[in-house]
Amino acid sequence: MVRSAAGLGAMLERGVVVEVRDPQELVGAVLNQCWRLGTVIGEGGIGLVYQADSVRDSGGPYAVKILRSEFSENPAVVSRFLAEGRAAERVDHAGFVQVVEAACAEDGTPYLVMELLVGRPLRALMNEGPVRPDVAFELTSQILQALGAAHAAGVHHRDLKPDNVYLLEPPVNGLKVKILDLGLARVIDEAGGMKRKTQTGMLLGTPGYMAPEQVADVKSADRRADLWAAGILYYEMLTGGPAFVAENEFARLTMAMTQDPTPIESVKPAYAYLADFFRVAIHREPDQRFQTAAQMLEAMHAPSSLRASDFPTSGYAAPSQAAPASEATSLAAPASGGVQLAGRTSAPPPADAESNPTSGPFGKVDTAVSGGRGSSVPEAAVEVQVVRPAAPSVAIWLALVLCFACLVLGVLIGYALGSGA
Repeated sequence: MVRSAAGLGAMLERGVVVEVRDPQELVGAVLNQCWRLGTVIGEGGIGLVYQADSVRDSGGPYAVKILRSEFSENPAVVSRFLAEGRAAERVDHAGFVQVVEAACAEDGTPYLVMELLVGRPLRALMNEGPVRPDVAFELTSQILQALGAAHAAGVHHRDLKPDNVYLLEPPVNGLKVKILDLGLARVIDEAGGMKRKTQTGMLLGTPGYMAPEQVADVKSADRRADLWAAGILYYEMLTGGPAFVAENEFARLTMAMTQDPTPIESVKPAYAYLADFFRVAIHREPDQRFQTAAQMLEAMHAPSSLRASDFPTSGYAAPSQAAPASEATSLAAPASGGVQLAGRTSAPPPADAESNPTSGPFGKVDTAVSGGRGSSVPEAAVEVQVVRPAAPSVAIWLALVLCFACLVLGVLIGYALGSGA
């Protein structure tokens, strides 16, 4: 028997637990006499997302995420879902989708009300092939700026992936990126994480974007897991393919824990100048990665001579400690565009950087960037020396050619004398 939205809405208002068999069944229902559900705009492993309007005011439209009924009966999952929704409200950064309300409907079904975004997920852009280097640079920079603000508020994402990064079209006040589902990875963990699939067959968690330590022990994952995922996104945007190519999700998980992605210089030789940057950014050992979003953002502007030892673990705040407040402010972009670094502004690489990588800001930088007082990075940050490689002298090439010619001439003379004898 097909159930009507009006009938389901009446059940909600009476506090009757509603088990949704088809997402379309709730279209038209009203939650808490306030949020009228419209079109289904998304389905995930733990929830359904509807476009919604407020019946109390003219604001909106909004997006409403409803926890799937199979999880709504688990008090621990419900509590975590609402707690993480409210935690997202603490992060004061425009790079995250705004959560308007975290509450339960009359029947106890938990839901989140969020701003409705206009654009498309990063996944759609990446499916079109390699992303222009200047675009990939800008998007990754904005992702890191948002992550820095979240980490400063003590909130970790832990499920950063192309589907959770939304591209605003058109950009709003220069902002191109909105990150979705902040903190909801902890809801996934509570619901069973990578150990199970949902009743609808959707795998909880995202192989290929979960840091190795997160796969091994999800409770040990901290903000460095977010930075690893950001590095994977940047790598995949530039290369146009997945960092870990495997036949199935289990194999992908195993690869992420035991192997490094193919060095970017082997996939895209034009990006060889980023080799050391990626060796640090997506290192399997958390202690050998960038320790803060500020460090990683700084290194993106001068990656040519990075070493893992440049980033001491002493600058990392453990998960039980509050992240330094300076991180949120150190990631602010200047009004003129680009990112302020040690008193100067670095612009993103130009669109033709792949064909001429030394034309970007990385190959031409020959000044030192160091953390310290007055710098835009914490004092524990890195000192980077980027030296422009000298082009071989023409005289050297000419000398080599002459030596080779003399060698050939000597062989020919020797052969002629030997024949005459």
